[in-house]
Amino acid sequence: MQSLGTLLLQAQPHTAAVVLTVRRGSTLKPILKDMATLGALKHPTWLYLYARLQKQTQVHAGNYEIPPHATPREIL
Repeated sequence: MQSLGTLLLQAQPHTAAVVLTVRRGSTLKPILKDMATLGALKHPTWLYLYARLQKQTQVHAGNYEIPPHATPREIL
């Protein structure tokens, strides 16, 4: 099993940029699940737990482009 630190630094599997629209009032957990569905994130639950530990769960509405092979820490 990989450590949380290793998972946060691993490049994600997508090879093309992924565009994500975050609507006003959205929360982090479903956004991360959507990102996993789009192929931009491999372990949404681990990133959510990390974000909670870091107190980085607030999201802002808007359109976001996630570059290919972004790490979870870069995405957050």
